[in-house]
Amino acid sequence: MVSMRFAKRLSSVWLTVNRSCNLRCNWCYTNGNIAPDLSFANACFAVDLIAKYGFKNIILLGGEPTCYEPLTSLIEYISSKNLKGSIITNGIMLENENYTRRLKDVGLESINISIKASSAIKYKKQTGFDGFNKVLRAINVLSKLAINNVVSFVLTEENTSDIIDIVELTKAEGAKRCLVFILLSLPSW
Repeated sequence: MVSMRFAKRLSSVWLTVNRSCNLRCNWCYTNGNIAPDLSFANACFAVDLIAKYGFKNIILLGGEPTCYEPLTSLIEYISSKNLKGSIITNGIMLENENYTRRLKDVGLESINISIKASSAIKYKKQTGFDGFNKVLRAINVLSKLAINNVVSFVLTEENTSDIIDIVELTKAEGAKRCLVFILLSLPSW
C-alpha cells in the first residue's frame, strides 16, 4: 500500500483501462496484444483507492482508452471523487466533436494526443491506418472546445526528420504543447 506521505509527493497515477487499440503501430507494446478490458467495477475500485491515498490526477491509457466502452462513465466517476481525469490517446475518435464535448462535459480535464507521423503516407506506414487527417481534426476540435491538450510524438530512428514538421503541424491545428519522447533501439548483443 502507498503511504499518505508518498502520495503527497506524487500527485498523478496512470491507470491502464485496456490493451485494445484501433491502430497497429509498428513499435507499440500493445500491437496485436488483445487482453480483456479492465472491468468498470475494478476501474471504480482503483479510482477509490487512488482517491483514498490522496492522489489528485488519474491519467487513463491503454491500448487506446477511447476504445474502452465505459470511458465516459469512468471519467464521470473520477470527477465525482474530486479527482482530475486525463487521457493519453491516438486521437482518432476525438475528431467527433460531439463525443469529445461529452468527455469534457463529464469532467475530462486534459488530453494528450500521440501523433505518429508528419504526413498521411508516413502515418499509414507507422500505424496500418489512414488516420492522419482525423488526428489533425481532433487537435483542432480540442482547441475549439478549449480542452487543455498536449501533442506527443515518439521519436524513432525512422522518423527523426519529422520532428520540425510535427511541431509546426500541431501548432497550426491549435495544440498548446508538443512533447517528444525518444524510443531507443538497443543493439542486439
